[in-house]
Amino acid sequence: MQIIFIVFIAAYFVLAIIKKPNDKKGDDNFILASRKATLFPLVATLVTSQYGWISGVFETYFIYGPKAWFILSLPYLIINFIWIKLVSYLRNTASPILDTPALLAKHYGEKTGAITAVFYVWLLIPFMYVHMGAQLLEQYLQMPWAFAIILFLLLSSLAYFKGGFINILHQDKILFGCIYISLCMLFFSLISKPEIIQNHKNIVSIGIDQGLNWVLLSLIVFIDPAVHQRIWAAKSTNVIKSSFRWALFFWIIFDILIIGLVWQLNTKFSADLKLFSSIFALLNDWQGLILAILAFSVIISTANTYFFTASSFFNQYFMPKKWKIKYSFLSGLIIIVIVFIILYFGFQDKSVLSILFQFYPIAISALLLPVLTAILPVKKLSPSFLRIQLFSSAIICLLCQLDCIKITIFADAQALLFGLSASAIVQLLYYYVKSKKKR
Repeated sequence: MQIIFIVFIAAYFVLAIIKKPNDKKGDDNFILASRKATLFPLVATLVTSQYGWISGVFETYFIYGPKAWFILSLPYLIINFIWIKLVSYLRNTASPILDTPALLAKHYGEKTGAITAVFYVWLLIPFMYVHMGAQLLEQYLQMPWAFAIILFLLLSSLAYFKGGFINILHQDKILFGCIYISLCMLFFSLISKPEIIQNHKNIVSIGIDQGLNWVLLSLIVFIDPAVHQRIWAAKSTNVIKSSFRWALFFWIIFDILIIGLVWQLNTKFSADLKLFSSIFALLNDWQGLILAILAFSVIISTANTYFFTASSFFNQYFMPKKWKIKYSFLSGLIIIVIVFIILYFGFQDKSVLSILFQFYPIAISALLLPVLTAILPVKKLSPSFLRIQLFSSAIICLLCQLDCIKITIFADAQALLFGLSASAIVQLLYYYVKSKKKR
């Protein structure tokens, strides 16, 4: 069955490189597919690009059971529903803006835009997704860890090096089909084999602080430049609103099927680094192949998007202008090297959830209020105050992560909670100062 999976990966590679880029040139085409994306490609890419951390989803449902849906998926669904209402505000700034740092630069100055790009590159470098993909290749194909990282990195970088965002849309349409076909096949295969079902005594309760941590983490959907990219790339406001509605439907179907899979496979499971191996051990050869195709399709779709966005931001905001060749090969290569070094030397012995909670809180704390105030028609902070907001919230969050600041209540959520609180305090302080000056 491993041979069939290798053939599947080879077919994906061919699919990714034979797609000819659009004849039109320029950043607008490369980054936003000339702002002409239609309904089905947008639905496919919205669905596939937001559910990429599948091993984290499996792990969380294994530990907490179906009730994890209320902290794991429901907040994301609610925020994506809110996006239907926010689309018009973001679309109003659509042209000539190409990315989220440029949106912030429009309201707060070029220097602030460049600073936010630092946070975004930190957020977008696809450590977590390449880590999951490499784990899948390592555990299913018995591949050496270093080679698994390199292979998955190269596969993730193809859209950036070949065709731009239009290539991501093209790939995600195919991956969307692979995900739902394989997910349904695996689900109904397990239903027909009830002897696989195990006891569920290992399921643990969800603490308030753990639940709060997950809910706060879902706020990333507001600041995710991949979401902004798809909104700007849509052919019209009505098209992207319809895309979100259909995406919500398919996300719910995905959740139901995943919960059903985990409920049937749940055994004496403990979170460890061999998650995929633990699941493969419960399946027969064909079911294992279907799971491998499902996991690969989900992970690679999000890895594509994040590699593309991180490399594009790096090229736009950090490369010297004399080196900034269109869609610079060097920027993508730098991202590949960074990811490989960090994962190979720093994260081989860590689970995907530890990566999630290590990288995302700082960016969410720093960027949430600046992005929301840039999108919404509200009073904007001055550039100097906004930079104070960015750095104070990020530093507070980092100090919590390093255990320099500790609280006994909401211990799991303290980094995000304190970081967001610091950002809100600066926002309120600015409004207070402005109101005092008016008097």
